[in-house]
Amino acid sequence: MDPPDRRRRTGEWAFSPRLRHQQDVTAEKKAQETVRSLQAQLIHLSRKSAMGTMAATLAHELNQPLAAIVNFAAGTRRALENPEPSREFLESGLDGDREKAS
Repeated sequence: MDPPDRRRRTGEWAFSPRLRHQQDVTAEKKAQETVRSLQAQLIHLSRKSAMGTMAATLAHELNQPLAAIVNFAAGTRRALENPEPSREFLESGLDGDREKAS
C-alpha cells in the first residue's frame, strides 16, 4: 500500500479532509433577536396608528352631526330673540335639529 501523499499526488484517490471549525454565532443570534424585537415593535406601532386613525374618524363622524345640531339650535335661539320671529325660520331650524339627530 502506498503512503497517503503518493496516492494523493498520483490521483488514485481524492483527499477530502473534514474540516471542523467552530464559529461563534453569538453576534448572529443577537442580531436575529434584535430584528425580531424591532419587527414586533413595528407591528405594535402599526396597530396603534390604525387605532388612532379609527378613533379620529369615529370622533369626526360623531362631532359633525352634533355641531350641526348646535348650530341649528343657536340659530333658532337667535330667531326667538327677534321681537317678531319668523315661524318658517323657526320650523326649519327645528326640522334641521330633528334631521341631524336621527
